[in-house]
Amino acid sequence: MIPPQESIRYIAPNQLDASVASIVDVRTAEAFAECHADNALNFCVYEVTFVETIEKAVPDKGSTIVVYGESEQYHAAPVAAHRLQEAGYCNVFVLQGGLEAWIANELPHVKRAPAEKSLAGRYSLNLQKTKVRWIGRNLTNQHDGTIACKSGFLEIAVDGTAQSGELVVDMKQIHCNDISDTKLSSLLVSHLESIDFFQTEKYPSAQFSLDRVFLDPTASPGTPNARMEGQMQIRGKKQPLHLECTLAQTDTGYVLQTQFDLDRTAFGAVYGSARFFERLGMHLVNDLVNLQITAFFEKKAA
Repeated sequence: MIPPQESIRYIAPNQLDASVASIVDVRTAEAFAECHADNALNFCVYEVTFVETIEKAVPDKGSTIVVYGESEQYHAAPVAAHRLQEAGYCNVFVLQGGLEAWIANELPHVKRAPAEKSLAGRYSLNLQKTKVRWIGRNLTNQHDGTIACKSGFLEIAVDGTAQSGELVVDMKQIHCNDISDTKLSSLLVSHLESIDFFQTEKYPSAQFSLDRVFLDPTASPGTPNARMEGQMQIRGKKQPLHLECTLAQTDTGYVLQTQFDLDRTAFGAVYGSARFFERLGMHLVNDLVNLQITAFFEKKAA
Protein backbone atom coordinates (compact mmCIF):
# COMPACT_ATOMS: atom_id res chain seq x y z
CA MET A 1 0.00 0.00 0.00
CA ILE A 2 2.89 2.40 0.73
CA PRO A 3 4.14 3.61 -2.68
CA PRO A 4 7.84 3.61 -3.67
CA GLN A 5 9.53 6.86 -2.66
CA GLU A 6 10.83 7.48 -6.18
CA SER A 7 7.29 7.52 -7.61
CA ILE A 8 6.27 10.57 -5.56
CA ARG A 9 7.00 14.20 -6.44
CA TYR A 10 7.40 16.62 -3.52
CA ILE A 11 7.07 20.36 -3.31
CA ALA A 12 8.27 22.60 -0.47
CA PRO A 13 5.74 24.94 1.16
CA ASN A 14 7.69 28.05 0.06
CA GLN A 15 7.64 26.85 -3.57
CA LEU A 16 3.89 26.49 -3.77
CA ASP A 17 1.91 28.81 -5.98
CA ALA A 18 -1.57 28.41 -4.52
CA SER A 19 -3.13 30.27 -7.43
CA VAL A 20 -2.47 27.39 -9.83
CA ALA A 21 -2.96 24.47 -7.48
CA SER A 22 -5.77 22.64 -5.73
CA ILE A 23 -4.55 22.04 -2.19
CA VAL A 24 -6.04 18.87 -0.72
CA ASP A 25 -5.94 17.86 2.95
CA VAL A 26 -6.18 14.06 2.90
CA ARG A 27 -6.76 13.59 6.64
CA THR A 28 -10.09 12.90 8.36
CA ALA A 29 -12.81 15.54 8.66
CA GLU A 30 -12.15 15.71 12.42
CA ALA A 31 -8.44 16.44 11.91
CA PHE A 32 -9.26 18.97 9.17
CA ALA A 33 -11.68 20.79 11.50
CA GLU A 34 -9.00 21.13 14.18
CA CYS A 35 -6.48 22.75 11.84
CA HIS A 36 -5.92 23.03 8.09
CA ALA A 37 -4.19 25.07 5.42
CA ASP A 38 -6.16 28.10 4.32
CA ASN A 39 -8.30 27.41 1.19
CA ALA A 40 -7.55 23.68 1.36
CA LEU A 41 -10.14 21.14 0.27
CA ASN A 42 -10.71 18.09 2.47
CA PHE A 43 -10.94 14.64 0.89
CA CYS A 44 -10.04 11.83 3.30
CA VAL A 45 -7.75 9.23 1.70
CA TYR A 46 -9.10 6.57 4.06
CA GLU A 47 -12.52 6.74 2.37
CA VAL A 48 -13.06 4.13 -0.34
CA THR A 49 -14.55 6.84 -2.59
CA PHE A 50 -11.48 9.10 -2.27
CA VAL A 51 -10.54 9.12 -5.97
CA GLU A 52 -14.14 9.34 -7.20
CA THR A 53 -14.81 12.32 -4.94
CA ILE A 54 -11.75 14.20 -6.23
CA GLU A 55 -12.70 13.40 -9.83
CA LYS A 56 -15.98 15.23 -9.25
CA ALA A 57 -14.31 18.22 -7.56
CA VAL A 58 -11.30 18.44 -9.92
CA PRO A 59 -12.35 16.77 -13.19
CA ASP A 60 -9.39 18.11 -15.25
CA LYS A 61 -6.67 15.50 -14.82
CA GLY A 62 -4.08 17.96 -16.02
CA SER A 63 -4.72 20.20 -13.02
CA THR A 64 -2.00 20.69 -10.45
CA ILE A 65 -2.97 19.04 -7.18
CA VAL A 66 -0.93 19.32 -3.99
CA VAL A 67 -1.87 16.88 -1.23
CA TYR A 68 -0.76 17.01 2.36
CA GLY A 69 -1.09 14.99 5.57
CA GLU A 70 -0.10 15.61 9.17
CA SER A 71 3.69 15.55 8.85
CA GLU A 72 6.59 13.83 7.15
CA GLN A 73 6.37 10.95 9.63
CA TYR A 74 3.17 9.50 8.14
CA HIS A 75 2.21 8.11 4.73
CA ALA A 76 -1.34 9.33 4.05
CA ALA A 77 -0.23 12.00 1.56
CA PRO A 78 2.11 9.77 -0.53
CA VAL A 79 -0.60 7.10 -0.66
CA ALA A 80 -3.13 9.72 -1.83
CA ALA A 81 -0.74 11.03 -4.49
CA HIS A 82 -0.06 7.53 -5.78
CA ARG A 83 -3.78 6.73 -6.02
CA LEU A 84 -4.41 9.93 -7.98
CA GLN A 85 -1.49 9.16 -10.31
CA GLU A 86 -2.98 5.73 -10.96
CA ALA A 87 -6.32 7.43 -11.75
CA GLY A 88 -4.65 9.50 -14.48
CA TYR A 89 -3.77 12.76 -12.73
CA CYS A 90 -0.39 13.84 -14.11
CA ASN A 91 0.50 16.85 -11.94
CA VAL A 92 0.22 15.58 -8.39
CA PHE A 93 2.64 16.71 -5.67
CA VAL A 94 3.02 15.97 -1.97
CA LEU A 95 3.58 18.97 0.27
CA GLN A 96 6.94 18.30 1.89
CA GLY A 97 6.58 18.12 5.67
CA GLY A 98 2.78 18.22 5.53
CA LEU A 99 0.65 20.56 7.63
CA GLU A 100 3.41 20.72 10.21
CA ALA A 101 5.75 22.33 7.66
CA TRP A 102 2.99 24.60 6.34
CA ILE A 103 2.50 26.07 9.82
CA ALA A 104 6.26 26.25 10.47
CA ASN A 105 6.60 28.38 7.32
CA GLU A 106 3.95 30.74 8.72
CA LEU A 107 1.59 30.17 5.81
CA PRO A 108 -2.10 31.02 6.31
CA HIS A 109 -4.03 28.36 8.18
CA VAL A 110 -7.24 27.88 10.13
CA LYS A 111 -7.05 26.50 13.66
CA ARG A 112 -9.86 25.76 16.06
CA ALA A 113 -9.03 25.57 19.75
CA PRO A 114 -10.20 22.27 21.23
CA ALA A 115 -12.97 22.56 23.77
CA GLU A 116 -11.71 21.80 27.25
CA LYS A 117 -13.65 19.40 29.41
CA SER A 118 -13.02 17.64 32.67
CA LEU A 119 -12.26 13.94 32.29
CA ALA A 120 -12.38 13.14 35.99
CA GLY A 121 -15.20 11.05 37.40
CA ARG A 122 -16.88 7.69 37.26
CA TYR A 123 -17.87 6.21 33.91
CA SER A 124 -20.50 3.44 33.86
CA LEU A 125 -20.39 0.40 31.60
CA ASN A 126 -22.68 0.63 28.57
CA LEU A 127 -24.24 -2.85 28.60
CA GLN A 128 -25.65 -2.59 25.07
CA LYS A 129 -22.37 -1.64 23.38
CA THR A 130 -20.00 -3.82 25.42
CA LYS A 131 -19.07 -7.22 23.98
CA VAL A 132 -17.41 -10.18 25.72
CA ARG A 133 -16.55 -13.00 23.32
CA TRP A 134 -15.09 -16.40 24.17
CA ILE A 135 -13.39 -19.19 22.24
CA GLY A 136 -12.88 -22.67 23.71
CA ARG A 137 -10.78 -25.27 21.91
CA ASN A 138 -9.53 -28.80 21.83
CA LEU A 139 -6.90 -30.19 19.45
CA THR A 140 -9.26 -30.55 16.48
CA ASN A 141 -12.20 -28.23 17.08
CA GLN A 142 -13.39 -25.03 18.71
CA HIS A 143 -16.58 -23.30 19.81
CA ASP A 144 -17.22 -19.61 20.25
CA GLY A 145 -19.86 -17.35 21.69
CA THR A 146 -20.59 -14.43 23.98
CA ILE A 147 -21.23 -13.71 27.66
CA ALA A 148 -23.56 -10.91 28.75
CA CYS A 149 -22.36 -8.18 31.10
CA LYS A 150 -24.12 -7.16 34.33
CA SER A 151 -22.34 -4.00 35.40
CA GLY A 152 -19.05 -2.14 35.45
CA PHE A 153 -17.34 1.18 35.93
CA LEU A 154 -14.11 3.04 35.26
CA GLU A 155 -12.85 5.74 37.61
CA ILE A 156 -10.79 8.48 35.95
CA ALA A 157 -8.52 10.81 37.92
CA VAL A 158 -8.16 14.56 37.35
CA ASP A 159 -5.04 13.99 35.23
CA GLY A 160 -7.00 11.68 32.90
CA THR A 161 -5.51 8.38 34.09
CA ALA A 162 -7.60 5.38 35.11
CA GLN A 163 -7.61 4.86 38.88
CA SER A 164 -9.86 1.86 39.36
CA GLY A 165 -12.53 -0.14 37.61
CA GLU A 166 -14.68 -3.22 37.50
CA LEU A 167 -16.34 -5.48 34.95
CA VAL A 168 -18.99 -8.01 36.04
CA VAL A 169 -20.29 -10.63 33.61
CA ASP A 170 -23.43 -12.73 33.91
CA MET A 171 -22.29 -16.37 33.81
CA LYS A 172 -25.92 -17.47 33.45
CA GLN A 173 -26.03 -15.75 30.07
CA ILE A 174 -23.43 -17.73 28.16
CA HIS A 175 -24.29 -18.07 24.46
CA CYS A 176 -22.82 -20.29 21.76
CA ASN A 177 -22.65 -18.78 18.27
CA ASP A 178 -21.13 -21.45 16.06
CA ILE A 179 -23.58 -24.37 16.57
CA SER A 180 -26.71 -23.86 14.46
CA ASP A 181 -28.56 -26.87 15.90
CA THR A 182 -30.54 -25.46 18.85
CA LYS A 183 -30.46 -28.67 20.88
CA LEU A 184 -26.72 -29.19 20.48
CA SER A 185 -26.07 -25.53 21.28
CA SER A 186 -28.18 -25.75 24.44
CA LEU A 187 -26.39 -28.96 25.42
CA LEU A 188 -22.99 -27.25 25.19
CA VAL A 189 -24.16 -24.20 27.15
CA SER A 190 -25.70 -26.44 29.86
CA HIS A 191 -22.38 -28.24 30.15
CA LEU A 192 -20.52 -24.94 30.51
CA GLU A 193 -22.97 -23.89 33.23
CA SER A 194 -22.56 -27.17 35.12
CA ILE A 195 -20.15 -28.04 37.93
CA ASP A 196 -17.76 -29.41 35.28
CA PHE A 197 -16.99 -25.88 34.18
CA PHE A 198 -18.40 -22.70 35.76
CA GLN A 199 -21.11 -23.92 38.19
CA THR A 200 -23.30 -20.91 37.43
CA GLU A 201 -26.15 -21.78 39.82
CA LYS A 202 -23.77 -21.30 42.73
CA TYR A 203 -21.57 -18.64 41.09
CA PRO A 204 -23.78 -16.61 38.74
CA SER A 205 -21.22 -13.83 38.21
CA ALA A 206 -17.57 -13.47 37.29
CA GLN A 207 -15.70 -10.27 38.00
CA PHE A 208 -12.52 -8.43 37.09
CA SER A 209 -11.45 -5.73 39.56
CA LEU A 210 -8.86 -3.21 38.38
CA ASP A 211 -6.10 -2.26 40.82
CA ARG A 212 -3.44 -0.44 38.77
CA VAL A 213 -2.96 0.94 35.26
CA PHE A 214 0.38 1.66 33.59
CA LEU A 215 0.11 3.72 30.38
CA ASP A 216 2.56 3.61 27.49
CA PRO A 217 2.59 7.11 25.95
CA THR A 218 4.74 5.91 23.04
CA ALA A 219 2.15 3.41 21.75
CA SER A 220 0.56 4.24 18.40
CA PRO A 221 -3.27 4.20 18.10
CA GLY A 222 -4.62 0.71 17.51
CA THR A 223 -1.89 -1.00 19.54
CA PRO A 224 -1.95 -1.82 23.27
CA ASN A 225 -1.17 1.33 25.23
CA ALA A 226 -1.92 0.18 28.77
CA ARG A 227 -1.02 -2.63 31.16
CA MET A 228 -3.71 -3.34 33.70
CA GLU A 229 -3.26 -5.28 36.90
CA GLY A 230 -6.12 -6.61 38.95
CA GLN A 231 -8.01 -9.60 40.28
CA MET A 232 -10.20 -12.06 38.36
CA GLN A 233 -12.88 -13.91 40.31
CA ILE A 234 -14.56 -17.00 38.82
CA ARG A 235 -16.33 -19.75 40.75
CA GLY A 236 -15.61 -17.81 43.95
CA LYS A 237 -11.85 -18.01 43.43
CA LYS A 238 -9.62 -14.99 42.90
CA GLN A 239 -6.47 -14.96 40.83
CA PRO A 240 -4.21 -12.03 39.83
CA LEU A 241 -4.61 -11.02 36.19
CA HIS A 242 -2.35 -8.78 34.10
CA LEU A 243 -3.78 -7.51 30.80
CA GLU A 244 -2.34 -5.71 27.80
CA CYS A 245 -5.08 -3.32 26.66
CA THR A 246 -5.94 -0.48 24.38
CA LEU A 247 -7.63 2.31 26.34
CA ALA A 248 -8.90 5.28 24.35
CA GLN A 249 -11.11 8.28 24.86
CA THR A 250 -14.34 8.60 22.85
CA ASP A 251 -16.89 11.39 22.43
CA THR A 252 -18.90 9.98 25.34
CA GLY A 253 -16.26 8.40 27.59
CA TYR A 254 -13.72 5.61 27.18
CA VAL A 255 -13.42 2.33 25.32
CA LEU A 256 -11.24 -0.54 26.53
CA GLN A 257 -10.19 -3.30 24.16
CA THR A 258 -8.27 -6.44 25.12
CA GLN A 259 -7.89 -10.11 24.32
CA PHE A 260 -6.14 -12.73 26.37
CA ASP A 261 -6.01 -16.43 27.25
CA LEU A 262 -7.44 -17.38 30.65
CA ASP A 263 -6.47 -20.62 32.39
CA ARG A 264 -9.88 -21.96 33.46
CA THR A 265 -8.31 -24.66 35.64
CA ALA A 266 -6.88 -21.99 37.98
CA PHE A 267 -10.49 -21.35 39.03
CA GLY A 268 -11.53 -24.97 39.44
CA ALA A 269 -13.04 -25.54 35.97
CA VAL A 270 -11.00 -28.67 35.30
CA TYR A 271 -13.25 -30.81 33.05
CA GLY A 272 -11.28 -32.34 30.17
CA SER A 273 -7.92 -31.06 31.41
CA ALA A 274 -5.03 -33.48 30.94
CA ARG A 275 -3.39 -31.96 34.02
CA PHE A 276 -6.10 -33.58 36.13
CA PHE A 277 -7.46 -36.57 34.15
CA GLU A 278 -5.80 -39.41 32.27
CA ARG A 279 -6.51 -40.90 28.83
CA LEU A 280 -9.14 -38.33 27.88
CA GLY A 281 -9.20 -39.12 24.17
CA MET A 282 -11.98 -37.15 22.44
CA HIS A 283 -12.94 -35.54 25.77
CA LEU A 284 -9.74 -33.47 25.97
CA VAL A 285 -10.40 -29.73 26.29
CA ASN A 286 -7.69 -27.06 26.21
CA ASP A 287 -7.00 -25.41 29.57
CA LEU A 288 -6.90 -21.94 28.02
CA VAL A 289 -10.05 -20.06 27.05
CA ASN A 290 -9.59 -17.04 24.80
CA LEU A 291 -11.52 -13.91 25.83
CA GLN A 292 -12.02 -10.82 23.66
CA ILE A 293 -13.47 -7.76 25.39
CA THR A 294 -14.57 -4.42 24.01
CA ALA A 295 -15.98 -2.39 26.90
CA PHE A 296 -17.57 1.05 26.60
CA PHE A 297 -17.63 3.31 29.66
CA GLU A 298 -19.78 6.46 29.57
CA LYS A 299 -20.72 9.20 32.01
CA LYS A 300 -24.34 9.18 33.10
CA ALA A 301 -26.23 12.40 32.47
CA ALA A 302 -26.45 14.60 35.53
